[in-house]
Amino acid sequence: MSIPTLALFARSLRLESRQLRFYLARLGLLIVTLFGLMFAHGMSAFLGAPGLRFFTSIVYIDAVFICLGAASYFAAAISEEKEEITLGLLRMTSLSPVSILLGKSTSRMLGMVMFLLAQFPFTLLAITLGGVGLNQIVAAYCTLIAFMVLSSSLALFFSVMCRRSVAAGAWTFLILVGFPILCAILRASGVWVPAWFYELSTNFNLERIMTTGFADHPISYQVIAHLVLSGVFFLLSWVIFNLFTREQKQAAPLRGLVFRRTSRLRHLGARRAWSCPFIWKDFHFIAGGIPGIIIRFIAYFVIILVMALIASNVAYSFDTEALGFAIIWIAGAGLFLESCFLASKVFKEEVKWRTHAIIMITPRSMLSLAFQKVAGCVIALIPAAIYFIVGALLVSESLEWVMTGVIIAIPGWISFLYLVAFFSLVVKRGGLALSFLIGYFVYSYAYGFIIFFGLGSRIMGGGSGSMAGAIVLAYVVFLGSAVALHFATWAMLKKAAAQ
Repeated sequence: MSIPTLALFARSLRLESRQLRFYLARLGLLIVTLFGLMFAHGMSAFLGAPGLRFFTSIVYIDAVFICLGAASYFAAAISEEKEEITLGLLRMTSLSPVSILLGKSTSRMLGMVMFLLAQFPFTLLAITLGGVGLNQIVAAYCTLIAFMVLSSSLALFFSVMCRRSVAAGAWTFLILVGFPILCAILRASGVWVPAWFYELSTNFNLERIMTTGFADHPISYQVIAHLVLSGVFFLLSWVIFNLFTREQKQAAPLRGLVFRRTSRLRHLGARRAWSCPFIWKDFHFIAGGIPGIIIRFIAYFVIILVMALIASNVAYSFDTEALGFAIIWIAGAGLFLESCFLASKVFKEEVKWRTHAIIMITPRSMLSLAFQKVAGCVIALIPAAIYFIVGALLVSESLEWVMTGVIIAIPGWISFLYLVAFFSLVVKRGGLALSFLIGYFVYSYAYGFIIFFGLGSRIMGGGSGSMAGAIVLAYVVFLGSAVALHFATWAMLKKAAAQ
């Protein structure tokens, strides 16, 4: 391969590695890792194999972080150039398609690999805590690196195909998350599938690595298969590059589903604006409008139905209360993920398309505009909220515990949404993934402290006073951080409006 082919790759790699935010991100990752080690050491007197528990949590959150990074950071490699109408400028140079692909995608992947490897020396300390060996740590990181390489190539493939980064990220995330879920469903339902199909799953390989007595070679079938598949997707991206980048069209913000006036579905589309136009705008254009509400109702029903059928076949007894808890978990996860996605888009879309300064000249305060935009997105959470309430009604015997968990989770949820909105304005790409990475360590350890000293005291006979103390502590800590993030987000919005 000639040197000119690597020119853009070398330049992009130097720029990516020298940016301040990557050094700060690595520093933050190391700090929370050390806090995790301290927490695991403190819990070693109460739990067995604290090193294995700590390392398992680190590995799985890294896997989730890779999925989110692929859907937001890797998937925007080529599609962001299409949206900004700058891909044609690259094509006018002497750069070949493979040079553009290497410079826009592979450099990001190597930067994220270095970001991941920054953890490695510190995770070796988990060996001293007990329960995990050096071979397991090396095998787990080989698995994660291979998974990251595959995720980068898969995201690059969809980034070349799709016009928008949102579509490329959605397809990437759907495949990366859907495949292990499909494997879990097939295993639970008892359907015969070849062993090599399960072994392709990163989750399957990590479960095997984390078992006691693991002594296999770190370079497993999954690692080799993922590296081979990543090469295949990169070659496919190279082959279809000219076909999908031949024409460029003016990009525009999302407008939701538009139906013709003669269509029978015209009442489902965005019609006249409401009396609160910003609620109407974000409900239809960001949250998906009425079609999005209908799709969410159907999607939750299908997921709950499939999970119920699998559970009824696997478990010997599957009663109404078990169904209620399944609905609560599914709807709760949907509420959390949907709200995080909407929080990452509610202000970022305005700043991205340079419409934030325009709406600021309307005769409304910034606080009023912000709350109207948030209200438009909140309407999209109605389907998940309804299913959550139905699930809570089915677990009447444990309703008190469910409500207690909801009351304690609300302040942390609000604070985390502020964190997502803030990082969506600070970080150009990958703000949602970075929020999940930081939020997992900070919020999980904070809630672990609150639950252990609050609910744990009640279980051991502390009474209702300890429960009230846990709730008060949760609201003080998380709402205090939400207020700080509120003013930080406010400052970023004013800065964006002034540009």
